[in-house]
Amino acid sequence: MNQKPDMESSSMKKSSCNSEDLNKEIYSLKISLSEDDADFPERETESGNLERPVSPVFSVLSMESDVFSNDVTDKDILDSSTQQERPTSPDRLSLKSDCSMFRPENFTGLLPHDSSLQQSEDNSFEKTHKIPIQALKSPLEKLTEDEWEQFMTHLNKKYPSIFTGHLHNQSALEVVKNILVSLKEGAFRATVNILKNMDQNELADSLQRDEGVCQFCEKLQHQLKQQTYFLPTITQGEKVQLQNMYIDTLMELLSDKNERLGYLEGVDQLLSQKGVFNDKAQVTFITGDAGTGKSILLQQSQSLWSKGELDTGARFLFAFSCRQFSAFQESDKISLWDLIFKHNYTCPDGDMRNNVVEYILKNPEMAIFTFDGYDEINSNFDQGTDYEISSPEETAHPLVLLKSLLSGKLLNGSQKVVTARTGTEFLSMLVRKRVILKGFSIDQLQKYTDKYSQGNEDQKLVSVQINSNHLLQSLCLIPLFCWIVFESCSQSVEILKTLDHGVTLTSIFMDLVRAFFSRSNLNIYTEAGSWKLRAFAKLAHLGMEKEKFVLNYDHLSSCGIGENDLKVGILIPASYYDNGKTATFQFMHLTLQSFLTALHLVLEEQMSTRGILQFFPQLQSQHFLHLPWRGGSKSQTKSSSQTNEHHHYTNLFLCGLLSKQNNDLQEPLMSLPLLRKKQELLFSFLSDNVKLNFRNLPLDKIDDGIAVRLTHDMLRMLRYIFETRSDKLAKLAAKGFSAQVIKLTYCKVDSFDCEVLAFVLQYQKEFYCINLDNNNISDYGIRQLKPLFSNLTTLRLCDNQIQDEGVAIFTNEFLKYKALKGLTLFTNHITDIGAKHIARIIEECPHFRRLALGNNRITGEGGRYLANAIQRSKAIYYVGMWGNKIGDEGAKHFAEAIRNHPNLSAVSLAANGITFSGGRSLAAALKENTVLKSLWLHDNELTDDNAADFAEVIRSSTTIHQLWFINNKMTVNGVRLLASSLQYNPSITMLCMKDNLLSAEEVKEFENETRMVF
Repeated sequence: MNQKPDMESSSMKKSSCNSEDLNKEIYSLKISLSEDDADFPERETESGNLERPVSPVFSVLSMESDVFSNDVTDKDILDSSTQQERPTSPDRLSLKSDCSMFRPENFTGLLPHDSSLQQSEDNSFEKTHKIPIQALKSPLEKLTEDEWEQFMTHLNKKYPSIFTGHLHNQSALEVVKNILVSLKEGAFRATVNILKNMDQNELADSLQRDEGVCQFCEKLQHQLKQQTYFLPTITQGEKVQLQNMYIDTLMELLSDKNERLGYLEGVDQLLSQKGVFNDKAQVTFITGDAGTGKSILLQQSQSLWSKGELDTGARFLFAFSCRQFSAFQESDKISLWDLIFKHNYTCPDGDMRNNVVEYILKNPEMAIFTFDGYDEINSNFDQGTDYEISSPEETAHPLVLLKSLLSGKLLNGSQKVVTARTGTEFLSMLVRKRVILKGFSIDQLQKYTDKYSQGNEDQKLVSVQINSNHLLQSLCLIPLFCWIVFESCSQSVEILKTLDHGVTLTSIFMDLVRAFFSRSNLNIYTEAGSWKLRAFAKLAHLGMEKEKFVLNYDHLSSCGIGENDLKVGILIPASYYDNGKTATFQFMHLTLQSFLTALHLVLEEQMSTRGILQFFPQLQSQHFLHLPWRGGSKSQTKSSSQTNEHHHYTNLFLCGLLSKQNNDLQEPLMSLPLLRKKQELLFSFLSDNVKLNFRNLPLDKIDDGIAVRLTHDMLRMLRYIFETRSDKLAKLAAKGFSAQVIKLTYCKVDSFDCEVLAFVLQYQKEFYCINLDNNNISDYGIRQLKPLFSNLTTLRLCDNQIQDEGVAIFTNEFLKYKALKGLTLFTNHITDIGAKHIARIIEECPHFRRLALGNNRITGEGGRYLANAIQRSKAIYYVGMWGNKIGDEGAKHFAEAIRNHPNLSAVSLAANGITFSGGRSLAAALKENTVLKSLWLHDNELTDDNAADFAEVIRSSTTIHQLWFINNKMTVNGVRLLASSLQYNPSITMLCMKDNLLSAEEVKEFENETRMVF
């Protein structure tokens, strides 16, 4: 028999409260947090310890733990439909849970027993019961026509009440649904008996084996439906349904080359083919910064799977938290089946288990494994570089099992979903699909705050504060931070009042701590409250230093945390092992552990200089590319971008806590001389780091001038500076940006980071261009960048969720100074309203030369605004409008702009729905234009008649160099007209005709014309 992991030291020290009492206290705490004590019936084991049938935490939820138990019963679910509840705790709270410990004692059958089953609509019934439907339908579809008639005769004779009407005309699907609705648990047995009576013994035996598999599958669905039904809340006695609060966040798809592939439209597409770039791999890899909703995404996906609404045909879903892998001892060895059936889901022994095992081995693609929090695996554990196993029966350390599953060596073909924080290393060859979570969009945030504040006056006040405070809005685009703001303010009116003042990430986490203590009638600034706060901070530091996120009773005891302290809610139960004899704990959220770790570094009087800075990179001049990190018990050398993300947040909070702006938060907790000493130490360290790494930055020569490129690690340092609110450090850093172009492309810059950039770059007094392409800035970020617009000559914001409101903001700013020369806004959400604003920039900024608005939502009306402004501008020379919807109406207005323009040399109207009339107008305008060199009209609907018009242009123009007609509707006749005109115009260098209506043979006709490209 395999040894279970011992979560505590064999020589646990005794303290003021023993382990048994602590377990009882945890249990009673859990009970007090539920609305109905009957939901969690207790029983007594042989040893006298209290035991509960289910875990205090459930698999899917993640606050990087599970805030108070979400274990629910069928009674809870039925009762919740009639409850009038305040929609409190948000869907996005990332509580990484220990998913292994949900072990229902009784499973009551294959199908639900409620009386409403027969009234279910067909589509709903098929979704929720597609596993038994498919299992029963599969053998019946193998019957011949005569055998089918025989089966129906047996069925009607044995169960005449099942059917009405002409039963022999019903499809196999209709028959199976009728059998399930009428016979419920007896459906399989009845079908097996009929097949045996027909001497279809092979089909009967197969279906009999499948019955056990379906029972287990239904059990998993029933279990996950219970586990995912409610959302967490820190407020006692409240339950919030997932379906009532869930709001999708931005889920961006990336290719293996980091190319953007669009967005998932919903969680149901998580395992679909959309965004797949490596069919041979089996892992969907989901990453995102802290609090962006990775774990709640898994909760929603598991909820959808339990209801048959996830886009997958898988029969099994096994959910794990990666934290539980770190809880095993290095000597522990188990098999895959132990991991599934003993440490996650219960499967009865005997034939059912054998049938399930046999089915999974034969059909591994029917199994989904989810692993939440891959970044939380203890990096100090030596997994062995090459050691993997391929047999599910072979025993190995659970981390080896995980590695073997992900690589496909073990249960090859099964589907895996892995979540991790941004920057976590993962072998790219294993990734089938990449999803990046980017928090709320503006519209999603509005929906979320509307749901959250519904029916509650206090929460409505918070919503008003969010909408009126732009910096707070930017923070609240991260779902976790939005939740903290709502929950903290609901606990204390004083905290709500502080939102009128400066808001930082540090301040909202301090508010969260105060809210937790307030709920227990404690004040962190009293002697008793301060002592408890220090104890929790010490425990957080102990875990962070050792990279331990699941803590046992010894850890708590060593920090002075007793049973009564659990009621504060900062710590929650993580798992129960060995029938409740051993308790383990985790912080409510991993980012909260980072905050408390930083607080310990500040408050601890005996902390050495090295200790205070232990989670920072060492001071070396490497431009943040290869900085070794120190911390933990082993020396490590990692790229800064690959370093533990939890350390980054600890450093960020340390900077905030030691900011002079936050002196009022610390002075009641520590002596002023000690606080000043630590502030000076941190400032000196950051100052040296900035001097070494922000001076003489590497420069690149590009078209727009000399550019300095900032990396994501440099952005981190700017965040540290911003959290200190030190003007001296900001000025020091700004001296390093003495280039004409500042590039922060693909740096995961969000709207809050724009405030960070503005804080530093406001001290850059020379004119410059800023390139923020391919980030997640949104209109909120535009607002935060306002202090920079006076010195900007070019602004690049491609693919940044910019809408019309953001365009209006920067338009008003740029028109104050009229120094703007270029604007690049590809792939945003700008409509005709935004186009009207941009038209003002074109017309009123005398030096404006370059506009790129491709792939937005501009129609003919917006095209008219822009074209009229271009016509009046004498400076503009490039216009990029590809991928909009200006149509023929817009094309005609652009034709007038082009006709006699003195400076316009390149125009792209590709992919704009332009047909014959729009094309004719453009050709007519080109005959009169004397400066245009390039015109891109590919991906429109131009025909041979348009080819004739442009052939005349080629004959007469002496300035046009390139014409692009790729993917239009020209035939060989039209192309011949264009080709024949080339002989009259040697200035034409390229005529692109690829993907028109020509056969391969017809293309050969033009092989000798080197200027034509097919």
